Amino acid sequence: MIKLNVGQLKLKSLQYLNKNKALLGKYIFSGFASMAIEFLLFYFLINSFNVNVVVASNVSLLCSGTFNYFLSRYWVFEKTSNVKKEILLFALIFFLSILINNVVFLFSLRFLRYNPMLSKFIAMCVSTGFNYLTKKYLVFREFSLQ
Repeated sequence: MIKLNVGQLKLKSLQYLNKNKALLGKYIFSGFASMAIEFLLFYFLINSFNVNVVVASNVSLLCSGTFNYFLSRYWVFEKTSNVKKEILLFALIFFLSILINNVVFLFSLRFLRYNPMLSKFIAMCVSTGFNYLTKKYLVFREFSLQ
């Protein structure tokens, strides 16, 4: 049985935060850039081309997700190996993210009767936490035994 007192837990938490501060900053920046692309493209598609809001939501999500993959791979998590495994995991997680995004978007739009822009923004916010955790701990993690 492992015993860990509160002081040790606080120290471990602070060490973890300090170690991951730069990574989190890069992720937040890339996340905002991806969200801006997604939100602006969504706005442009529904207002300039009268694209159905669900189609526009998925097109904008696909474009921003592709942008985010490359930004995450080469800048945020700085990975250059395990491409096949990363792409498979990223695709699976991206599919789950699309499901989460669509459920929240449609719930906000149909049941809460929010306008499409607010519904899209809420859906993007909900899926952001899921995306960060899964990318950090599954897709771009260090593949070591330590």
